[in-house]
Amino acid sequence: LWLFDCFVGLYLTFPGRRQRVHESPSWIRRWGQRFVIKTRSLFGFLFTGHRAIGLWIWATLLVFAVSAVSLNLGDVYNPVMQAVFQPPSTGYSTIDRSLGPVERPRLSWTQAHQKAQAAMQALAEEQGFQIRAPRRLRYDRWAASFMYQVESSLDVTPKYAGTTVWISGTDGRRLAYRLPTGVDAGSTFTTWTQQFHFATMFGTAHQLLVALVGLLTAGLSLSGVWIWWRKRRRLKPSPHL
Repeated sequence: LWLFDCFVGLYLTFPGRRQRVHESPSWIRRWGQRFVIKTRSLFGFLFTGHRAIGLWIWATLLVFAVSAVSLNLGDVYNPVMQAVFQPPSTGYSTIDRSLGPVERPRLSWTQAHQKAQAAMQALAEEQGFQIRAPRRLRYDRWAASFMYQVESSLDVTPKYAGTTVWISGTDGRRLAYRLPTGVDAGSTFTTWTQQFHFATMFGTAHQLLVALVGLLTAGLSLSGVWIWWRKRRRLKPSPHL
């Protein structure tokens, strides 16, 4: 809904067509006036402020909307991204999750850790990135596989490391991998938008920006409801007519 509302809101800021174009300012100039807040009246201030602030932060709102879809609606987001960007042949989509639940893999945790480290090192040499620090080892009983994740030179921020390899819980062979950046445009785009969403990339300035956008979004919601209510009152017919 937020993603859809971004484009609806943008469309509503566009000026209408004028019949006598040669006697009126250009469309771009008229649209440029939508970025200005007018203070002649309270309603005018809130109306133009609602419209102008929405335009000022529109790109940021769009990034938050897209990243929210990627974080919460993977079944919708992933097919769209695969249609827009050529998906990499990392093997992730071919992992069989109908094997489980396999509660006890053949590999012990120590064996799995050793084989996962070896698989990650081989992947780093193959793809040309540096491993900086291990992060987690997790067992997926439905796919009978281990997921091993590290922080690498391909990660945007060390706080959310996403360089990942999956190995078989039976023999330790590499099943799939996922690299946050550098391999394909789709993964790189998703990683950057999600980290922007979490305010992890540019320190305190980034966190303050996200906090400010959050407050402005709440203000846009309240002013939008008030503007709608005022317009509805004006359009409502008088009971005496």
